[in-house]
Amino acid sequence: MITRVEITLGLLSLLGVIAITALVGVGEFGDNGRMLRAEVGYDSRSVESGAQMFNQYCAPCHGINAAGLNCPTLDETSGLHGGDLAEGVAWRLEEVNWNRNDPYGYVFSTIAAGRTLSTRPDRYPAQDPKNMAMPAWSQHYGGPLREDQIKDIANYVVNFRSYFPETSDPEAGVKACEMALATIKTSIPGYVSACYEKLGRKPPTVAPTARPTVEATPSATGEAGEGTATADDGTADAADAADAETPEAEASAEATTTTSAAGAARARATATP
Repeated sequence: MITRVEITLGLLSLLGVIAITALVGVGEFGDNGRMLRAEVGYDSRSVESGAQMFNQYCAPCHGINAAGLNCPTLDETSGLHGGDLAEGVAWRLEEVNWNRNDPYGYVFSTIAAGRTLSTRPDRYPAQDPKNMAMPAWSQHYGGPLREDQIKDIANYVVNFRSYFPETSDPEAGVKACEMALATIKTSIPGYVSACYEKLGRKPPTVAPTARPTVEATPSATGEAGEGTATADDGTADAADAADAETPEAEASAEATTTTSAAGAARARATATP
């Protein structure tokens, strides 16, 4: 027979289980709970998968650890990361007029669709003018990779943001600017990172890019013009000379005509019996 004490203990045990379950649930589903840990775990697996695929598909051009090779760097020195810390840090995104707070969007779209032209031909010209500067990797554009694979690669690249200070650091903007200016290599004329002003430094003077010019040939400009002018002058001189000699030419023609008429008269007189 169940006593009142046993019933009381059973109720207390049930209440204890409910309380513990509630506390565990709050911990699991709170800001620092299970959902957050699951998200972090998913991101970690995505970055690891992206790193493997990067080494397979991207490293031959962009280098091991995205450090650059025949193509631009994509690591913490690339100017793609840290835009959330201060203006001028993500200088690469800014110089191509991309939202500095959206490195993922830039990386994903570039991997997926590729590039028809190099945005930095001074440093990374296309290997073959007939080919794209960067091939499209998404299956939507004829490439070999699925969308989830491209997401993983983009997550791997974006993960280089971890080399920059946390936003909670009061000096994060200054530190990020120092990192950016230590490796900045812009290619767009007229762009100047705001980090120079933030750190009180003078931007480097960039010499204007020399544009190729076509050498003028003697027959194309200058000398040809002078030659034409000379020919025209010569033609004018010849015309003037012809005009000046016209009276003498007319007198000579009249004399010739008179002489010819006299000769013809003598011939007729000689021929008369």
